[in-house]
Amino acid sequence: MLLLLPTENLALLRDLMKLLHLTASHVAQNKMSADNLATLFTPHLLCPRRVSNLINHSNEKREVIYDRLDSLLPMKFLVTNC
Repeated sequence: MLLLLPTENLALLRDLMKLLHLTASHVAQNKMSADNLATLFTPHLLCPRRVSNLINHSNEKREVIYDRLDSLLPMKFLVTNC
């Protein structure tokens, strides 16, 4: 899937993952672990746009995320292993 991204988008994603990795490396100071970052960023980066817009910033969104914790694993992996 990542190989299908245009070069510029892939570079942006790589830079974002580096930033999130750096953020997670300071978890003692900022309380933002790879799990927390994955929970925050997964709906915005890995969900289809039409689904994100339908449940954007609502309680339903949180329920969908917590019901599908397995969907957080790819983002957690990217943040952890950048």
